[in-house]
Amino acid sequence: MLPTVNSKRRSALASVFADPPDSGIAGARIESLLVAAGCRTIEDPGSSVTFEKDGKRVHFHRPHPRKRALPGQGGTQSSSRFQ
Repeated sequence: MLPTVNSKRRSALASVFADPPDSGIAGARIESLLVAAGCRTIEDPGSSVTFEKDGKRVHFHRPHPRKRALPGQGGTQSSSRFQ
């Protein structure tokens, strides 16, 4: 999936694919993982962002005012299903 996995990305991957997924992971770390995996970033209105790769899309609501991904807002569970 990722050509080079540094320690931060390895930790983020472990959080995303944990069972249950870690909802305390920073949203920016999830975004960084998807971009490193070759996803194209599409900025949507407001706090939304869509990632696209090979015709597949996943939509996120960027967490605010907190920086942590929350369950039900497209965070870790959507990331782990986007394969």
